Amino acid sequence: MPTLQEIASIAGVHRTTVSMALKNHPRIPEETRQRIQTIAATLGYKPNPYLSAWMTSVRQGKPKLGSGSIAYLSEFPKEVLIAHHRYAKRFYEGARLRAEQLGYGLDFFSPQTPAECQQVEKVLRARSIEGIILAYFSPDRPEIALNWERYAGVIIGYELAGLLYPRVNSDQIRNMEIIFEELVRRGYQRPGLVVFDNGLSKAGRRFRMAFNDMIHINRELAHVPILWPGAKIGEKAAKENLWRWIERTRPDCIIGPQQEIPLWLEEIGMKTPDDIGIVCYTINDESNRISGMIENFESIGSNAVDIVDGQLRRNERGIRPAHRLTVQCGRWHEGDTLRPAAKAPHSTRPEKSPTKRKSR
Repeated sequence: MPTLQEIASIAGVHRTTVSMALKNHPRIPEETRQRIQTIAATLGYKPNPYLSAWMTSVRQGKPKLGSGSIAYLSEFPKEVLIAHHRYAKRFYEGARLRAEQLGYGLDFFSPQTPAECQQVEKVLRARSIEGIILAYFSPDRPEIALNWERYAGVIIGYELAGLLYPRVNSDQIRNMEIIFEELVRRGYQRPGLVVFDNGLSKAGRRFRMAFNDMIHINRELAHVPILWPGAKIGEKAAKENLWRWIERTRPDCIIGPQQEIPLWLEEIGMKTPDDIGIVCYTINDESNRISGMIENFESIGSNAVDIVDGQLRRNERGIRPAHRLTVQCGRWHEGDTLRPAAKAPHSTRPEKSPTKRKSR
């Protein structure tokens, strides 16, 4: 594997410049960083993350060297995650690729019982793994019993009870702001929100609060009651509730998470966007015909690895009283389920939108 000095010689810069560029240091111009990183990738350079952590520990007078792997803990077994959970799969793929870029392995675990948690703890100790990613566990998941003070860690998704690790997640509030900007530009007056989990999940509550906030800001819009169908997406009652809600409240656009909605509307003779608009707040990829927000789940997984990597390099372990929240905004996907935008755009976006927050 090439050394930093060899990369520096080819790039025509100092060795320190190479080191800073490979860490994406802001003092190095973007063009120079990209050129150096391209040279390093072409030569097959991969960093040793634990060398940096070891040097830090030496300077602190606490030298120790851990494993070259990060543990990835998922609620779903790996084969189930890959086959049936497309969003969770994308978190994992983003984390796996970023870990490989930084020189880590990514060891997958899916403990389901307290006994399995104990077994995972033994494996982590045996392999000297000190970094953990907890990936999108459901709120009603039983407690994961590990000795958290031993590990640098991050959570993908929402808070886990009593576990104040840094978190990375989608920015549902910002995504809703972008959705409303697009709706206002296109002249919609009666947007309605559909939440299929009865608004009880943390995601459902955030979408509900963001929706109500945007209705409050855009006072010219009608306040259409939120629909909580009270049934799972695959049940007949869900679409029947949707039909009754449309007849009762007359929304001119539906904001919802499910891509089945256009099919349900076709069953009652409604066409999009002629009769009603549809926006999906979680779209999987560019090939989707539905307008809405595309979530970069791979980037969320990648950010999780970066956070654990930083903790390991700084020799930080354990939970903290205040933890960092990093949110990833989606991007607008035009699709064909909304009418064209009006000529005079109206912006509902705030002047500044922070991407990092602190919560307690």
